[in-house]
Amino acid sequence: MNTAKYQSVPTMLAIGSVELPNRIVFPAWQVNYANTDGTVSDKLTDFYTAIADGGGTGVPDHTQNHAGRAAVRTAEDWIQY
Repeated sequence: MNTAKYQSVPTMLAIGSVELPNRIVFPAWQVNYANTDGTVSDKLTDFYTAIADGGGTGVPDHTQNHAGRAAVRTAEDWIQY
């Protein structure tokens, strides 16, 4: 790997008024760690806490924009109208 190409990865990045400690982003990832009723579980909280402890930016699970759920253990983060 050409490490010179990735020298900016560990450097701070400002996006508007938000400063990120580095340029590492953990993408949205469906981990199916929510409770079966769609509420956030300790396992899901622990998973994202571990990601955040690493110092990168994390994007939580995908969400549905209506009452549907993609999987039984998808967190229900949608807004009810």
